[in-house]
Amino acid sequence: MIMNGTRKGQVISYDLMFASTVAVVLLGIVLVASNTIAGASQARYEEGSSVADMALSQLVLTPGSPSDWKELNEDMHSIGLADSRGVLDAGKIVQFIKFEQLAAAPAERDELRARLGLLREGAAYEFEFEVLSADGSRLYSTGNQPAGEGSVFVSRRVARLDGEPVFAVMKVWRK
Repeated sequence: MIMNGTRKGQVISYDLMFASTVAVVLLGIVLVASNTIAGASQARYEEGSSVADMALSQLVLTPGSPSDWKELNEDMHSIGLADSRGVLDAGKIVQFIKFEQLAAAPAERDELRARLGLLREGAAYEFEFEVLSADGSRLYSTGNQPAGEGSVFVSRRVARLDGEPVFAVMKVWRK
């Protein structure tokens, strides 16, 4: 016996429910992975930015420890280029450039970077330091040029050198 127009279709099937569940689980996995990757990237950016800021602050805002440092030795705890907060000493800048040029051996380079706070647990940073005049011309420069595709973190501060305003720039990147 054939009944016309009274056929009932199956609205929900087990296959449809299973496929929907799998799709929702996969979407959840993708979202969690995406958030984890974004969080790790943000943490790396914040660390690099913080390293650049702290190294530049140390150079521009402090005289170093001891404040009358002349050479890189075990008595020196930190390097600072300031006579007073934000006022740079040209003699210390020249001496710092000499330190960097002499630090060719890996151990000496690590010692210099440690004094600048550029050696961190799990990460070592290279640097380039510049002092620019108010018109942007380079007065002093030391360190390596950033190379490759990695992230370069830049910190800038206004300071005074010989009574004139200058820009101190610190660039750091993971080694």
